[in-house]
Formats: sequence, C-alpha cells, structure tokens
Amino acid sequence: MDFNDIQNAWNNENTGEIRVPNHLEKIQSASMPLTHIKKGLKREAYLQILILVCGLVPVFIKFNLNYLVLFYLVYFISVMVSTYFLIKIKDFYKIVNNKNISTKDNLYETYYEIKLFMEVYKIISTVSIPFGFIYMILIPLGSKTEKIIKIVEGMQSPEILFVGLIIGFVLWLTGCWSLIKAHAELFYGKYAKEIKKVIDELKEE
Repeated sequence: MDFNDIQNAWNNENTGEIRVPNHLEKIQSASMPLTHIKKGLKREAYLQILILVCGLVPVFIKFNLNYLVLFYLVYFISVMVSTYFLIKIKDFYKIVNNKNISTKDNLYETYYEIKLFMEVYKIISTVSIPFGFIYMILIPLGSKTEKIIKIVEGMQSPEILFVGLIIGFVLWLTGCWSLIKAHAELFYGKYAKEIKKVIDELKEE
C-alpha cells in the first residue's frame, strides 16, 4: 500500500478523471495532525528556552548570597532537565518531520512515536514541578530575606506556616499534574487519536 497506487490510478483512468484510491486519501489525511504536532513541539521548545532564561532573575533582583547559591543549585538541575527535554523535542520533531506516511506501517510507527513522546513529556514535566514550587519560595525569600524572617519570627505559631507550605505543595503538585495531562492530550493526544482513527479505518478495508 503506497503511492505506486496513484500511478495505477493514472494508468487505469477511464473517463479522463483520476480516481485516487480511497486508502491513499485516508493516509494523506493524517498529515494534518502531524502539522499541528510540529507546531506544538515548537511551542514546547520556546517554553524550555524561557525556563532557561529564569537564571537571569537574580541579575534584576538583589539576592541574599546564601539563597543565591541555593537558587543556582536548583537552577543548574532544572537546566539539565530542560536541556534533556529539548534534545527529546528535537529528536521527535525530526522523526515527525521526516516520516514518510505513505504506507500503513509507517503510520503505525508514527502513532506509537507520538504516544511514546507523550509519556516522555508527562514524566519530564512531572519531574520539573518541584522546581517551580522551589522558585516560588526562593525568589521572594532571596530578595526580601530580612522582612520575611521578621514576619515568621512574629508569628505566634510558625508551624502553621510549614503546614501551609506542605498543603500548598500538594495543591501545586495536583494542579500542575492535571494541567500536564490536559496539555499533553490537547496538543498531542487529540492528534494521535485522529491518526489512530485513520489506522482503524484502513484495517476495515
């Protein structure tokens, strides 16, 4: 099942009109979802680059030296994660961009590559969640250290703050995980389903 069938359709035309085999039309309909996926990958790459720019935050905010070291320690780890993800995005983009979907077998491969990338996306994004929470604490703590320490010392029950942080982290984790799943489904899963639908229709022929 490939584009040689187009040549056969051309050679066997009877009325001067070319009839493209139905399965070829279905296979070619899968190219549109791949176009949307490539756009999504570009957005992901820009987002990862934006995360890398976060390292410039201390340049614009006066940071306490102790928290500055901690900030860049966390930043260094997040850079490694983002760099790894950028490599995965680049590799997957090449696969999608260069994949010839002229046959059902290639369509199968593309579908499972998309599903695999979705799992990689979810895992790496989940690993990145704590970094965002730590940044949310470190940035105000590092720039307004003395003021925040005075507020904590003035509290009658400082343990309430720690309980609040734990609850906040759990809510942050739950919210981010829900967004990750929704994002993966919206920008990749939806189009993977469209390709799977084409594959299922080809099975029925």
